[in-house]
Amino acid sequence: MSGPTVALFRLASLLSEVGARWALVGGMAMIARVHIRPTDDVDVVLALPVSRAREIAERSRRHGFTFDEEEMRTFGEAGLVRLRDEQDPTTGADLIFVDSRFLDDVVNRATSVELAFGSVPVASVEDLLLLKLDANRPEDLEDAITLKDVHGAVLDRAYLKAQGAALYLTARLEAFLGPL
Repeated sequence: MSGPTVALFRLASLLSEVGARWALVGGMAMIARVHIRPTDDVDVVLALPVSRAREIAERSRRHGFTFDEEEMRTFGEAGLVRLRDEQDPTTGADLIFVDSRFLDDVVNRATSVELAFGSVPVASVEDLLLLKLDANRPEDLEDAITLKDVHGAVLDRAYLKAQGAALYLTARLEAFLGPL
């Protein structure tokens, strides 16, 4: 197993330990839903109150992660915890705490995908597409194109239309998919 896969395995164990509902997003979710592509980290959305961010970071140490105290102070209260693999600092995990109806939907709509070490909840294709379009970086736009190319015919367009409007992404969605 590669660095991010090992990190995901340990992170899944941590999240099970704390009783978190969560969804895999980002590059690892692209790997689970579409195709192998490079990534150095694991991104997850957690349906936990941000008040538990410090606790989760502290517990992560027992699972082979470290974290930077300054980053924790800067980003923790805003709902982002960045963990680093103790053995391989180039591999990390970003924990995004639910702070919106959309992110709550991402967790609720996630479905289990079987990976090398077991099943994990992975964001739906529609939610991945919305997250990628919202991030709007070159690599995210490439991922959005791949999602459209692979899953375009079966996308839930009604869901995309409603969420796209709520997230102010209608123009980007229609640029990728045509009229919704």
